[in-house]
Amino acid sequence: MSTVQRQIDQLFLSVLDMSPEQREVFLASQNVAIRQEVEVLLSAYNQANNFLDIPLIRPQVSLEPIVDTLIGRTLGDFIIREKMGEGAFGVVYQAEQITLMREVVLKVLHQKHRDNQEIIERFLREARLASRLEHPYTAHIYAFGAENDGLLWTAMEIVHGTPLDKLLKTQGPLELERFVPLLDKICEVVQTAHDSGIIHRDLKPANVMVISRAGRLFPKLLDFGIAKTLEGNTSYISKLQIEKTDELLAGENTSKTTGLLGSTPYMPPEQWENAAQVGTRADIYALGVFAYEMLTGKRPFSGGSPASFYSLYKEHKESPVPSLGKGFPPALDSVIVKAMAKDPEERYKSAFEFAT
Repeated sequence: MSTVQRQIDQLFLSVLDMSPEQREVFLASQNVAIRQEVEVLLSAYNQANNFLDIPLIRPQVSLEPIVDTLIGRTLGDFIIREKMGEGAFGVVYQAEQITLMREVVLKVLHQKHRDNQEIIERFLREARLASRLEHPYTAHIYAFGAENDGLLWTAMEIVHGTPLDKLLKTQGPLELERFVPLLDKICEVVQTAHDSGIIHRDLKPANVMVISRAGRLFPKLLDFGIAKTLEGNTSYISKLQIEKTDELLAGENTSKTTGLLGSTPYMPPEQWENAAQVGTRADIYALGVFAYEMLTGKRPFSGGSPASFYSLYKEHKESPVPSLGKGFPPALDSVIVKAMAKDPEERYKSAFEFAT
């Protein structure tokens, strides 16, 4: 069996237990040819009486790249230069604003979703929420547009930096003298979001871009895709998951768990129960996980499935946060334990209080 065919079979087995909506999100991040082959298997499986009825001989998959027809196209005041990446709901391009002659990021919603009102509302909502935050540690939204053929796009500031999770993997844990000012800045932008009536609900190192200037680290908080407003309007928030495929395969994604929103290792207990009802202290919990990971290079809890994370909290009256280890002052352990308290009321009242 070829490597490609093995990958197809593994993906097929991975999505069997997912709902149709979850399958769509998961498969959208795959190579188009591979995704189509998995969809053929799923169709055969749905029509078969049992698993053994699926044909074992399938045509070879063509992995020839598909030409991106948007390269060179002008959307509004922006001309698309090159593709940067692709996710479940859209494609990210590097583009140039024609009038101001500046480089930008252009997020374009997949055409296949143009009739899905829930996803359209989510795409628009993310842009609106991000645009409400006028802060140097967020990526600024420049424009939002709709084309005659149904294309929806958002133009935003391009950030040249390194995701915090990759920084920790390549450079290791941060020394205290670098950790403290960076965490302070992250807390500052989270506090600004809360003051603006926004709960992020998906704070994690992968959603923080780190920029280094003259030896100092500056954050940019990204991805407001599942953010919640404090006024409680959650009608536009999709329950489809948007996590990266590698996280899903590692068992850290909540896509397989119906109705959950967020990234498992950073979710407080109350977010497991009802993500629509969480308050600002859900983000405080995630900041506690952040701090632990920045200092140690690992998460306080890792390697478990979504179910194991949930059972961990159900079995303990308090959050069973492990010690930071030797070399750290005990007071720092206490700070993180308080931020990650099982009861939201026992956590810090604000991101500013946590930072100080």
